[in-house]
Amino acid sequence: MQTNTNKNSEFKTCCPSCKLVMMAQNEWLGLWTECPKCKAKFIIQATTNKAPKLDLSKFFTKKTLLALGITVFVIAVIITLSIVSSSPSSQSRSRSGGLSGYEKTEWKYHFQRKYRLSEQEADDLVSHGYFSNSDRSIDVMYKVQALGLSGAFKDDLNKLQREMGR
Repeated sequence: MQTNTNKNSEFKTCCPSCKLVMMAQNEWLGLWTECPKCKAKFIIQATTNKAPKLDLSKFFTKKTLLALGITVFVIAVIITLSIVSSSPSSQSRSRSGGLSGYEKTEWKYHFQRKYRLSEQEADDLVSHGYFSNSDRSIDVMYKVQALGLSGAFKDDLNKLQREMGR
């Protein structure tokens, strides 16, 4: 193959055996030639810089894509459930039907610190999810209202009761 100074009439071609890139003239397109490097015979074709588009429709129909999507979803659900069920707090809750000792301590400390409850008041609240003594309940409500935290206290109490399974 010879090179021509007219760049418009030249294009790149590639040997299919050794991948040697060569310049060819437009009039040689479709002719048989021999690679100067590996001596393989091939038909001269224009080489593009773009990768050929793959038609994946032969491999992936709507049904196979749907099945693949469902499979990925099911695997994600299984992994999520295995992680949630292996967490220590969920195991202790399922065994005792309520809060673990650590969780009770955390809730007591939270109510003592945020709402300035006494240790006995916080213990009663966390043990039962409510106050067993109505006088204690009234005293605590006055404290919470004086702090201006009635809404937050109600939210925390609802969260505590949900965690206790009530």
